[in-house]
This record gives sequence, C-alpha cells and structure tokens, in this order.
Amino acid sequence: MAEKCDMEDKPLVSIVIPCYNAEDYIAGAIESGLGQSYERIELLVVDDGSTDRSADIVKSFGDKVKLIQRKNSGACAARNVGIEHATGTYIQFLDADDVLYEDKVVSHFVAMRSDCLQGGVMSVCGYDVEWPDYKEVAIPSRSDWGDPFCGVIRAMPQTSAVLYPKSWLVGIGGFNENLSAAQEFDLNLRLTQRYEPKVILIKKSLFCVKKVPGGISRSFERVLGNYPKVMRGVVPRLLEDSGNMGSERRASLAGCLGRAVYACYKRHLCQVGNELWGMAVELDKMAARNALPGSMRMLAFWLGVRNAGRLASVVHRIVRPFRKSA
Repeated sequence: MAEKCDMEDKPLVSIVIPCYNAEDYIAGAIESGLGQSYERIELLVVDDGSTDRSADIVKSFGDKVKLIQRKNSGACAARNVGIEHATGTYIQFLDADDVLYEDKVVSHFVAMRSDCLQGGVMSVCGYDVEWPDYKEVAIPSRSDWGDPFCGVIRAMPQTSAVLYPKSWLVGIGGFNENLSAAQEFDLNLRLTQRYEPKVILIKKSLFCVKKVPGGISRSFERVLGNYPKVMRGVVPRLLEDSGNMGSERRASLAGCLGRAVYACYKRHLCQVGNELWGMAVELDKMAARNALPGSMRMLAFWLGVRNAGRLASVVHRIVRPFRKSA
C-alpha cells in the first residue's frame, strides 16, 4: 500500500534527470518519476548533448516532462542546469539509467513530517543495487548519524538517496563541475559543513541503481582519482574554521582518507595515495594509521606509509593475474 503524506501544504518536488546517450534506459527512469504516489511533482530531463534517440524518447512523453537540451558538459553541469530550471522547493535527483520506487518521494515527507516545512532537515534513504547477475541492498545501518558531517563520511550517500531542499543546493553553488566522479560526496560534505542539518534516516530501499556499461560515476578508480580535488576544497576550509572542526570530524575525515590511501595503492594510483596521505596526517595521524589494514600498518611502521604503499602496489600487480586465473 502506498504511503500518504498528510501535510496540508504539500511542497512541489522537482525530479531532475541528467541524460547522456541513455536511449535504452531513459523511458524507465521517466516512468518511475511520473509514477510517484506523491502528487506534486515536476519532472525535468537535462539532455547533455546525446547523439542517440534519448531526446526523441523524452519528447514522446509530451508536456508531462520538461526537456532541456544543451551541449555535452558532463553530469555535474547537467544537474546544475536542472537545479537552475527547477521550480520545486525540494529536488530529487535521478540518473537516467536508474529508477525510483513508487513511494520514494512521499516516504521522505512521511519521515520528516512537519520538520520539512521548518527547514534544517536532510533525509537519506536506502536503495537496491542491480548488477547484471545479482542484486544487493544498501540500507542505513544506524538510526542516527549524530554529527551529519561524520555521517556523510561514513555512509557516502548516493546522489538519489537524499531529498534536497533547493535553497541548500543553490546556497553551496550546486555540484562541482570539475569533478568527473565522487561529486555527491563533495556536495554532501559541503552541504553538511554549511547547514549542519538534522539528518533523518529511512531504513528501506526507495530506488534502484542499475550497474550498466557507461553509466554515470560507475568507476571506482575515477572516484579515487577525484578524491584529491574533493579534499583540496574541503580540508582547508575545515582547518581554517576552528569552531567547526572538532576532533571527531578530524578523525572521521582522516580515517576516510586512510582507507582511500590503501585502495589507491592497491590500484597503482601511488601519486594520488601519497597526496591523500599528506592530507590525512595533517588532520589526525593516528586515525589515518588505524584506518590502514593490519598488514600495511605493520609495513608502514618500518618503511613509512609511502614506501609501504609502493610495495603494496608492486605486490598487488604481481599477485592479481594469479587471482584472476584461480
């Protein structure tokens, strides 16, 4: 049974779909947006210079969907154009190859209740991940994030998992268009840093991420490669703002960077790993070290983290072919 929102003054929600050469998926995304049980919806598709039939498919929905066509500039730029044209109080993002479940939008309002009209609330839901041969579920494990900034670092919510107040997105300048991946991580760090929102977690799946070839932000290597750009923007601001950077935030961010450092070395991204390690040590050296796996932590004790990382990279390069053939 569909959930109901009992608010008398129902805010308009803009569903923004960036689209690039998604002719095989865009109709499903649009239908999932139009099929929401929440009534006050507008749906915008930003076609980012597609060369296939994507735009024609969007046009087939008539005036139910607002189509914005532009030259190819990337997913972040397309989402920012959607923010600019949206007239809703709230914005729901949706990638062209994913789908929202019927109660996606209304569930956020049911969870937030009257708080959503007072502002200062960020609601985050779970989701399904559909691979070609299996499906997995990503549900918030905590009932409360505590510090919202630390919560973003721990959970790294997916772009569609949050129902965003448009005013917040405008206030932080939208998505960073210089990033090709990790854009939602950057956005949510900046958002929680500025607005210190109350976070409400919805412990059920409300949309499905489909892992398809060429989908938006699918490469983990690209995500890692963009971490330095994200952190160059976030870390200096936090270090300068002594009133907004307590020990818990330092430790959470340093731990996040420490885990990313190990992932970088495993994938032979040594230069990226070295830069991230320098940032992690500046924040909290102990938390960064503790985030490394035990074997690398022992090597780092004797060789230093950068030398241990280079060694780990060489070992993984040698061992990886044997693991694939096993």
